[in-house]
Amino acid sequence: NVAGIVRQTAKLRDTGDAFVRDMRTFADGELQTVRDSVLAYCECLAAVEDHRQAQVARFEARVLHPFTAYGANCKKGKEDLKDRKAAREKEIGKQKVLDRIRISNPTDRTKIVSSILPT
Repeated sequence: NVAGIVRQTAKLRDTGDAFVRDMRTFADGELQTVRDSVLAYCECLAAVEDHRQAQVARFEARVLHPFTAYGANCKKGKEDLKDRKAAREKEIGKQKVLDRIRISNPTDRTKIVSSILPT
């Protein structure tokens, strides 16, 4: 499921953002050297989460939206095919009626013409 992959990636991004936020809060209460190291680590993790955000946006734009449009096109095509099949079946039924009339009364032109003309 393509949408599920996007949701999982977005959830992972949100979890990473929350972790970075918590690490920054933790760093505020530490000594200067530890704080600098933790903040540098947080910057790296924030860059990873920014990349994940870009990945989610790119995936939505290039994969999810086209698949959504494809689904609508397939639905429209199925409906069109169904309508054409119904019209074909109706024409076959009319042809059968005309053939029966021609076999039973080949000389009765009024019945043949009335079966051909739409009612």
